[in-house]
Amino acid sequence: MLIFLGVVTSLPRIKAETLVKIAVSILVAKGTPRNEAQIVAWHLVRSNLSGHDSHGILRLPYYLKVIEEGKIVPGAAPRIVRESASTALVDGNWNYGQVTGKFAMELARAYGNCCDGSFLCSNSQLFNS
Repeated sequence: MLIFLGVVTSLPRIKAETLVKIAVSILVAKGTPRNEAQIVAWHLVRSNLSGHDSHGILRLPYYLKVIEEGKIVPGAAPRIVRESASTALVDGNWNYGQVTGKFAMELARAYGNCCDGSFLCSNSQLFNS
């Protein structure tokens, strides 16, 4: 139940899995590769489930707008700009931050397996603004 300006309303309840599927369909329809759409949708819904609604599914209309404006480049592959034994700088090529973040975390995990730790930075990605 939601009370807004003295009016009691009931918000629809949608299962997380259903909401992820809907978001994936919308993102794919806008040109996002399915695997990336699944990463982004999962993170958006997970934000809602964690209580961070400002970074949740309500970001989807904004994402659609910035795709139209060319500020997100779905499908652009993140790349390693510089690296050493345990550090790297990743360029997201203006893909979604969630996609670049996943790429960077997988890289950090690989570096961490060979060293006592790792440090990665990324740039040129869309962040929830």
